[in-house]
Amino acid sequence: MKVFNIIFPYDKPLPKGNGDELGLANAYSDTIQFDPKADLKDCHPDKLRERLEQEVRAEVKASVDDVNDLLTMQQQMKTLVTANEMAMVNIEAKEEQIAKLKAELAARPKQAAPQVDPGMQQQVTLLKQQLQ
Repeated sequence: MKVFNIIFPYDKPLPKGNGDELGLANAYSDTIQFDPKADLKDCHPDKLRERLEQEVRAEVKASVDDVNDLLTMQQQMKTLVTANEMAMVNIEAKEEQIAKLKAELAARPKQAAPQVDPGMQQQVTLLKQQLQ
């Protein structure tokens, strides 16, 4: 049969099934038992075609979902990169401000330690002794 199909190929479109193709399963042999309730989804051409089309649609939909997920992730990454760049600018500004304040602090003349009045120091000592 295969050799015949190779030598004399059928160039017209294949006919659509009518649903009675499975009735021929027991036509040439008495030993084959055909169970009409059996799941023969791979044997029926129309059902096979529908199942394959559904699988292709599901794969296309999954790939579209994947692409949409990637686009969403790309937009989120752009947002995060922008936020990161803004934070880096803020950090640089704060570092410049810290350096400026340190320079001002270093430029100030150092103040001497405040002078403590000896009378006040004696009063504090007396109060500490009284508290103990």
